[in-house]
Amino acid sequence: MENRYRIIRVLLEAGAKANLTRQETNMTAMHWLAFNNDPDAIRELINWQDADHLIFSHDNNLPIDIAGTTPSMESVDVFLEHYAEEHKLPKAQQTQRCQNLIKNIIQENGLVHADMNSLKRQEELY
Repeated sequence: MENRYRIIRVLLEAGAKANLTRQETNMTAMHWLAFNNDPDAIRELINWQDADHLIFSHDNNLPIDIAGTTPSMESVDVFLEHYAEEHKLPKAQQTQRCQNLIKNIIQENGLVHADMNSLKRQEELY
């Protein structure tokens, strides 16, 4: 997995389409990276200009939803960090905003199995 993010960068720089979906599932590379819990590769892809982390699969799952079903919360953390940066939240607000985002996602569709202890650990870092 260590070199996967480097391969992604090479493919994107060569013109690969970041949001290409599989016809049967409507899942993008970001969905698959979330499924495989590859935070470095997700970070590489999510920072690419054209990559969209808000594409729904045919099962109505966003990549963060899929990341939330894995045993490790590392990939969820990458999506939450990106959300905080995208909305230019000050560090003190990031953790609270991310907790609220997770709670809303859970309430709306019950897909993310968020580990609130992971978010609390993040809060301690700030």
